Amino acid sequence: MIAKVEYPDKSTGSASTSASDDVSYTYDLLGEVLTKTDQNGSIHAYTYDVLGHLTLDSVTTLASGVDGSVRALGYSYTPLGLPYQQTSYSDPTATTIVNQVQDDYNGYGQLITQYQQHSGAVNTGSSLKVQYAYSQPSSTNYSRLSGMAYPNGRILDYVYGSGLDSDISRITSLSDDGGSAAGSDETYTYLGLNTVVQELDANGVELTYIHQAGDTLSSADGGDPLHRPRSIRASHRPMVVHLKWPDNHRPLPIRLRP
Repeated sequence: MIAKVEYPDKSTGSASTSASDDVSYTYDLLGEVLTKTDQNGSIHAYTYDVLGHLTLDSVTTLASGVDGSVRALGYSYTPLGLPYQQTSYSDPTATTIVNQVQDDYNGYGQLITQYQQHSGAVNTGSSLKVQYAYSQPSSTNYSRLSGMAYPNGRILDYVYGSGLDSDISRITSLSDDGGSAAGSDETYTYLGLNTVVQELDANGVELTYIHQAGDTLSSADGGDPLHRPRSIRASHRPMVVHLKWPDNHRPLPIRLRP
């Protein structure tokens, strides 16, 4: 196990023998890191539960000149081992809460609500939250993300178009559920299983990796039209040869070589 990492001396470039350039560690009998001393001289002490989950990262010694607003980070878990609360404390003994995040899950272990309290502990009745919805069709064996609700009430829908996208739960588009911006926000086109080759937003701005007519930067090994994917030889990996913004948007001269 690593007891010390000696970083280079700023002057010579050789491994330094000065503590100000070293990071050192101590361990328990299970091989878990118990303490870490960084280059500034701050000492972190780590606490674990019986399953080996990290429950507390406490700065027991704070080096001079280092911000001490947060002196400890605490973590708790659900009975299934999923992250439950992540808490910042202003003291190394973890008694005074600075801020907190709390995650709630459904029976499938999917995150359904994340609360964020910027000052103090989470209050599920008043803390800001982001909520997630999932489709759970009775005639199929999957449950996939279908929507996300922001703290201000905005709802973003995840759309799976009929056919292949729906069959493999691949997102076809993102769409606003309602309000003045109701409708599609972003639509995706894929090459193969999950390689995005085109993104089109609601304003008509298009990012595409598909060969455009008159594109003189394309070559035999790249920039192939999407409707001719077989022109990419199996012995060559697909590569970006030109990133082009159509509709009079400024082109970005990005070229990648094999």
